[in-house]
Amino acid sequence: MAQELPKSGTRVSFENNVRGRKWAEAYRDFNFMSMYEMLRAYRDLDASTRKLFTDQRDQTTLVPGQSGAGCNPSTPDRSVPNTTPGERPRMQYAVDVVDAQQMPDGNPPGDLRDTGQEEDAREFLAPVPEKLARFLFDQLNRAYPRGSVSQVKQTIGGKVNADWIKNTCAIRVSRVLNQNGISIPSPAAHNLDVVSGADNRWYSYRQKQLQGWFEDQFGPPSLSLTKPVNKRTLLNLQGFLAFDITSWADATGHIDIWDGQKFGTQDEAHGDYFAMANGIKFWRVPSWKKP
Repeated sequence: MAQELPKSGTRVSFENNVRGRKWAEAYRDFNFMSMYEMLRAYRDLDASTRKLFTDQRDQTTLVPGQSGAGCNPSTPDRSVPNTTPGERPRMQYAVDVVDAQQMPDGNPPGDLRDTGQEEDAREFLAPVPEKLARFLFDQLNRAYPRGSVSQVKQTIGGKVNADWIKNTCAIRVSRVLNQNGISIPSPAAHNLDVVSGADNRWYSYRQKQLQGWFEDQFGPPSLSLTKPVNKRTLLNLQGFLAFDITSWADATGHIDIWDGQKFGTQDEAHGDYFAMANGIKFWRVPSWKKP
C-alpha cells in the first residue's frame, strides 16, 4: 500500500510496517525517550521508510520544533540545516554517530566525547540558544555555589546573607551568570526582585521571575516539555533547567543547572521534581566546542 504523507499536526501511522509504526508512536511520546533512544529507533527503520522521513520530514510531525513532536512549537525546525552538496542531512548524520559509537544505555564512551560528533547529535534535538553558544557547561558548573543554604548565603555575603531568604536556587543560578559575564540587572531595569551581594552584584531570589528573564535574555528554551515529564529526556544534555511546580506552599518551582544526570545542588531535595512538575523549560549549553 502506498504511504500517504500526513498533514502537519496529525499522528503518523505506518500500515504494514511494524518498525515504522513503533517509531511514530515513540516519537509521539518523545517526553519518554532519551536522545539516543530516539535516534536508535530511527536507525532501526527499513530503508524505504527512512527515505520517507529523509525526503519529506518537513511535511510530517516527526521533527523537533513542530506541534506534537515534544518540543516547543515556537522553536524553528532545526532538523534540516543549511547544507552544501554532498552533506548528509542532520538526522542521518546523528544516526551515523550513534551507530559508530555503539553507546550502551545512552552513555557514550569517554574517548569519543571530544570528537564533536556527540555535540552535533545533541544539537539536532536541543539547539543551543545563540546567546549561550559562547559558553561551555564546565565553566558554568565551576561557578555554581554548592553547600547548604546558609553556606551559600555566607559565601555571597551582603544582603544575600539575610535570615528571611530560605530558598537559594535562583540565587545560585544568579551567581553562575554573574561570574560568567551575564550580569543580573538592577531592579529598575527588569521585572526582577533582587538583592545585592558583597561583590556589589545583583542576585535574583524568585525562581519564576528569573525563568521569565531567561526567556527575555536567551530566547525560547531548547526544550519545553509538559506533564508528564521524564528525566530520561534530558540524559546527556547540559544546561539550565526550570521547573513549574504548583504543589509547594513556599515556591512556584525550581531553577538549577543540569549536568546531564543531576542538578547542581542537592538532587531533588524536596521530592521528585520531574514527577511533580507541570512542565519544564531547558536552555542547553554546549559541552564541547569545535576548533
